[in-house]
Amino acid sequence: MFLISLFMASMLLFAFYLLPLPVFLLITQYRLSYALGMAVLAGGVVLAFGNVEWLLFIFFALLVGVSMGHVYRKPGSTGTDVVLAGFLAGFVGILLILGIAFLFVPAFQQLLTVWDRELEQARQYWEQMMGVEFDPHYFRLNLFMPVMLFFMVAPVPIINLWLGRKWLKRRAVEDKKLPPFKDWRLPKMFFYFYVVTILVYFLAIFMDSPFFNNYLSILFILQLLFTIQGYSLIAFLLDYGEKNKAWMVLAIFLAFTPILTIIQFLGLVDVGFDLRQWMIQMKNRQK
Repeated sequence: MFLISLFMASMLLFAFYLLPLPVFLLITQYRLSYALGMAVLAGGVVLAFGNVEWLLFIFFALLVGVSMGHVYRKPGSTGTDVVLAGFLAGFVGILLILGIAFLFVPAFQQLLTVWDRELEQARQYWEQMMGVEFDPHYFRLNLFMPVMLFFMVAPVPIINLWLGRKWLKRRAVEDKKLPPFKDWRLPKMFFYFYVVTILVYFLAIFMDSPFFNNYLSILFILQLLFTIQGYSLIAFLLDYGEKNKAWMVLAIFLAFTPILTIIQFLGLVDVGFDLRQWMIQMKNRQK
């Protein structure tokens, strides 16, 4: 029974990640009407078999695929633009789906209650295992859910772009891909947003206000983004210093040590002050 449940969960995850792909390809190569026709056909098949829940998957796929395909067709757009469009559309789509499920699917509300109970049990388990007491504020569903959604949605546009551009490239469509990892860089607005978020958070602590406790997940997601940025900076430094790329393996293992905080800080500084451009300019002056 467990293996069957695991197989079904894997199939659902597989469908969730790859359903936007045919819509993305149709929009990029042809017209919006092709993708809409395909969505209507898929919706009809779903309704014929009585699996109404799958309509939500089709809605998500349509939203992500259309957004990515529309941006891909634009002259001058980049792979980064396509991924960001897909991520934004996917996150909006997931929020709409959760809102619909919360309002019209009673079983979903029961599921949220079960998840909340499981988080509390997890907190108690880790307290017993590690012999320390964790703040219950960090083990609440309204904090866990946004982080879970981020991890769920973020890979979708990346996977679909990676697979889709291979198909499109064979058909002489302009190739648009993500830049090398060493060149990844968040927009500077993330730096300002993080600074404002930290200030509001400490202000809430100073005023002994529980206001920001419900938005701690914003900090978690930002810290994750700056961690990725920090590793991108490390990859850049290895390339800049013409060092062996195998050192990245050691850097990845550092994620399980307190040094992770330093990597996050490096990512934050890199976004706010563009360390790479400064280093490149210094290197050019020395030549």
